[in-house]
Amino acid sequence: MMGQKAKEIVVERENPGNYLRELYSKIVERDIISRYKISFKKTFKEISSTLINNPSKLISYNKIKNNFGLGSEHTAKNYISYLEESYLIFILNRFSFKPVEIEKSEKKIYVIDTGLINNMSFKLSDNYGSIYENAVAIELMRLKSFNKNMEIYYWKNILHEEVDFAIKEKSRVKELIQVCYDLNNFDTKERELRSLIKASDELKCDNLFIITGNYKKEEKIKNKIINYIPLYEWLLKSR
Repeated sequence: MMGQKAKEIVVERENPGNYLRELYSKIVERDIISRYKISFKKTFKEISSTLINNPSKLISYNKIKNNFGLGSEHTAKNYISYLEESYLIFILNRFSFKPVEIEKSEKKIYVIDTGLINNMSFKLSDNYGSIYENAVAIELMRLKSFNKNMEIYYWKNILHEEVDFAIKEKSRVKELIQVCYDLNNFDTKERELRSLIKASDELKCDNLFIITGNYKKEEKIKNKIINYIPLYEWLLKSR
């Protein structure tokens, strides 16, 4: 008990950022590189760092293979699975009613802890939009752990219009969610709404949300009700 208490005191006094960076390094070195006997350590670390620094971005195994000079897409797929199994990241697939298309789709990467994003990022400016979206993804995964019928995807059409989250239960999509930290820009708001409405029409889902920084409103557009809700309020309601 004394040893555990001393350990807790040390952790409390340690800089959280340093602690997270050290934890990340140990997971990559011990739990992945050593465990799976990865030969190209530097390349794997570069891939891992790139993914952590780009939450909510789309990736494909082929792009990773080409960008990092890997021998095959299979190697890229293995590397991503190692990071998933070590609970550093998780991925979402593009929505489709066809399993083959889901498997072949580009993947959306999310980081298991937003603290890693804040402390591992190379970016000089704060990217609140990606962090907000990542926070929503984490909460949805938490809810999924209590609901075996829940499936989480992103939606994207041939025009590359996109909705961040499509929540499916059994045979139907029950909820569509966009995440937009700042809706002050007219073009940004129009883009988010256009994608949400198109997804709503295609998937026959009228439960529509835009999660924001602090904007709260209910708006009717083309006979559809759009619910704008701040992130903190949405998180409280989901509990």
